[in-house]
Amino acid sequence: MRTDSLSRIARQVTRLLVAAWALGGFAVLIGQALFRLTPRALETLGGPLQPMEQASAAVSIVLFSVGKGWFVFHRRFAPRFAGRLRGLVRVRPAVGVALAPLYCMGLAPARRADVPMALRSLLFTLAIVAMVIGLRQVVAPWRGIVTSGVVVALFFGLATTLVQGLHAVRRAAAAPAPAARPVSASK
Repeated sequence: MRTDSLSRIARQVTRLLVAAWALGGFAVLIGQALFRLTPRALETLGGPLQPMEQASAAVSIVLFSVGKGWFVFHRRFAPRFAGRLRGLVRVRPAVGVALAPLYCMGLAPARRADVPMALRSLLFTLAIVAMVIGLRQVVAPWRGIVTSGVVVALFFGLATTLVQGLHAVRRAAAAPAPAARPVSASK
């Protein structure tokens, strides 16, 4: 009886460590971008802007928060991240645990069937990198205006992904452990 409770506690601690690695790695990645971009956005918004630039900043913030924050992060990315995290916490494939943040973001496949989705996620990530590099060529106030919308969307995405991820971990901890598959002796 005592070893059962110790193994149950060890499984719960392992679940929490895997979840902390996945959520923490994602938070550091997005947090680093927020740390670098927020001062630029605040500098632009706090500076003297023409009425056209002020209107553009408002439109940028609204479009990015709704388009990227709500529709992309909240409705698509965060539920997928949470689903992968829930499966990772319950089953813990070795590749998934080692690369937990990337696995939960869909960038590191744990099975052969996940490779097309990982390639699609990688292409999407490369497209974002290309847009960031292209944005560096834009002149000063407009670059900050677009950056302000990006900051709002990233903050929204970080918050919604962490909340949905924590809910997924809580649901996975409450669910019974998956049954071990019996080994067939007829092979």
